[in-house]
Amino acid sequence: MSNTILFREEYLSAFKSKDGQDFSNYRERILSELLRLYKPRLFPTQLEALRESFEVSFQELVNATPSDIEILERKFDDQAVLTLEEQRELVIKARFECAFQRLKENTRIIVNSYKVMTELYHKSRGRCCGSKCRHCPFNHENVGKNINLQDLIDNEKKNDDDENKK
Repeated sequence: MSNTILFREEYLSAFKSKDGQDFSNYRERILSELLRLYKPRLFPTQLEALRESFEVSFQELVNATPSDIEILERKFDDQAVLTLEEQRELVIKARFECAFQRLKENTRIIVNSYKVMTELYHKSRGRCCGSKCRHCPFNHENVGKNINLQDLIDNEKKNDDDENKK
């Protein structure tokens, strides 16, 4: 889905605008659209990870964008010898393209790397794990509490042993 939101030309147009507010609005619009699209699929902590990953990758893209963005539009002939300036511009262009693809890839990884645990799965655990799970049947009773990770692991093992005995 990030491919339907992040467009190179739109980014460059916003970056090119002389008004910094246009660029800021563009960044916020893209982030809001990503969060809106994925909010039904991701937990709050995952949405926060998506936001953070987007912010970092977006800043890397901004840092990789040359002030003279016309460099990105130049075509280089397949000539065997490039001038030093052409080589520099080619490197700048490649750096930008890599940063843009990394932004798209980081967004895709965050969105596709999480699994949703069903209410039935949570009931089999026996209690709230405190992770703000979307389908928590225990009304998030342990969210914000200090949960002993070893107790959760022991409880999981006990549930698995009980299931194996059946």
